[in-house]
Amino acid sequence: MRNELIDVLYTYNNAFSSDNEPLGAIRGHEIDITLNIDRPYPPVLKIPAYQASPRAREALSKHIQELIQLGVLRKVGHNEEIEGINITDIGTEFFEEVRESYKKDKNFHILTSLLDKD
Repeated sequence: MRNELIDVLYTYNNAFSSDNEPLGAIRGHEIDITLNIDRPYPPVLKIPAYQASPRAREALSKHIQELIQLGVLRKVGHNEEIEGINITDIGTEFFEEVRESYKKDKNFHILTSLLDKD
């Protein structure tokens, strides 16, 4: 059984993340994500998951700004339609930087507190 599992994992090793492919190598799959932007927001979204150090907030803020500049993130009004982006076009250097920053701070759960500034 163990050898069969190892064989399957080895056969499909491109599906897993690596140093060169931090998101894995699966291409061409699209998913629909429905976001609820109606107020009032659920109480769980109003509370930051964890407190963050100033350094962690600064690192996350920098990454959010980079994602905004790349066109991956943007603030959306309640009447706007959202057009998707293929994140595989961004390149691996950006994700390596995100991974390294996460290794230093171990905390990206403050995203909700940074984005809930309305």
